[in-house]
Amino acid sequence: MSYDKEWLKKHFPNLIREIEEGSEYVNVREIIVDPLKGYVPGPRDYLARAKTVDEAEEVISYLEQVGEINSNEANALRNELKEKGLKAFGEKRELGYYYKLANRLRIDKVKRKKID
Repeated sequence: MSYDKEWLKKHFPNLIREIEEGSEYVNVREIIVDPLKGYVPGPRDYLARAKTVDEAEEVISYLEQVGEINSNEANALRNELKEKGLKAFGEKRELGYYYKLANRLRIDKVKRKKID
């Protein structure tokens, strides 16, 4: 299939400019890699999802019960929760939080590569 160069310039001026000037490219495989691969959420990550102090207390009790944290860690988390509230565990982790975080990390990685 062939096209007239003038037709292409008229309909796809940016594409033609990039082809003629040679633009920087990004390897798609670098963008697809999951920057959070292997990340395992910890107690603070779970607590950051809690909507209420009572819900956070339940999370701490559950993590202690299943052996994810010991009683000293549980008591430290409870004290922090009482003193500072839910904000002590960082920003609220709503649905899609990790997806957005991974996307930001990918974009930052691409920007750093362009600078280097």
